[in-house]
Amino acid sequence: MITALRLLLVLLLLAMVPLGRSAEMGETRRARLEQLLAAFSDARKTVHRPAMQALARFGPQALADLALFADDPDPALRARLAVVIGGIVNDEAVPLLISLARDSEAQVREKALLGLGTAGHDAGFSILVEALQDPRPPVRESAALGLGALGNPRALRHLAWWHLAGGHIDRLELSMAEEREALLERVRQAMRASLDNIASQHASVPEMVRLLDQLSGQGLVNLIRATWRLGDPRLSPALAKRLSHSDPEVVEAAALALGANGDSRALAALCRTAAASGMREAADAAAQTLRRLTGYHAGPGRVWQRWWQEHAVAVEALHERDALIATWHDVTHPVTAADLAAYDPQDLMPLVDGVLGGGPPYWGGRALAILRRDDPGRWLPVLLHRYDRSRGDEVQQIALVLLIDELSPPGAKAALRERRADLLLIRPAPGQRHRHGSLLAALALAIERQQQVTESRLLR
Repeated sequence: MITALRLLLVLLLLAMVPLGRSAEMGETRRARLEQLLAAFSDARKTVHRPAMQALARFGPQALADLALFADDPDPALRARLAVVIGGIVNDEAVPLLISLARDSEAQVREKALLGLGTAGHDAGFSILVEALQDPRPPVRESAALGLGALGNPRALRHLAWWHLAGGHIDRLELSMAEEREALLERVRQAMRASLDNIASQHASVPEMVRLLDQLSGQGLVNLIRATWRLGDPRLSPALAKRLSHSDPEVVEAAALALGANGDSRALAALCRTAAASGMREAADAAAQTLRRLTGYHAGPGRVWQRWWQEHAVAVEALHERDALIATWHDVTHPVTAADLAAYDPQDLMPLVDGVLGGGPPYWGGRALAILRRDDPGRWLPVLLHRYDRSRGDEVQQIALVLLIDELSPPGAKAALRERRADLLLIRPAPGQRHRHGSLLAALALAIERQQQVTESRLLR
């Protein structure tokens, strides 16, 4: 039997097939469609598989004819129909997929649910959630994968309980009792993978903030853990609030999550947690996160109370800035030059960190777009300072050269030339490549482009 994962790949491949060229069906094209429909209904794999791919190329034009197979008594044929319809990826296909997702045969429901996910239409959301409690584990697995492919943040509420494999285990229909745990583990893995996938999207953060306040127990722990590698400070206040939770596992998970998503607004709560003696694992996790956020290396204990007393004023002065940077992680939030001008570039270095790869995948491009809105002349001194302090980390130095080149602030060419000249003073051994060859190449390219920028400015 083809696995749910392989079926999802089939759907993705079908979705990549180009649609038909004309909205009108000519006689030759109609004849070709009829041939394909006949081959599609053939039970032989060597006949119907090529026809399935070819039918997807017809796109919505083939839907009316394909719909005639929805009531065919052969479940294998209806299952093939679900694969083809899912591969067409068109709003007109969604009602038929929903109908097939309620088919009496599990193999049909499996394929239809995957198709609803790749169709990307929210009309399929409710039935995908409903199918997480289907009596057949493979159908639950397909529903979980479909929700992940659909990407609707509302699915987080349901996927957060992945450890239950959809729940209502007593309803499961299994041909062999020994298959139970293996099948349930596949459902759990699919639900967890989809939870992680949706949680990684910037549009999911507002829903996660709401759920962090609403969920409890293991579902809350699972949701928090899904944020561990995200790196979005919009989550910082909500995660900090969970540090006062009565469940030690929730507190530990939230403390670790703040290592990726925390900012100055979480430090007070983290210090209290690290200094507390009642939850040892949570205190260890809080101290670990504090070391990462503050650079102060200390284990759990009262030392963090003293640290907070000494740094509270300075930390609280950063709250407004960090709240603003957090809102900028929403890619739809407008950012103006006036917003940036209110802060010294040194205070806006989290933007540079984002361009250099810190934070979630969507933050790098967003941070660069924000930097472009500012006066580039303000950034040359701080970027050069960071470059000079990054000696020994050539990858970061190259990234900073590229960023300076991208912003093209006045004076960039001379500053880059000076740093290239310093590197050229280092002579390689005879027959050896220069140990800073990659950095020298990056500097040379940036200098050349800055020369072009200078000439362009002179011609204006």
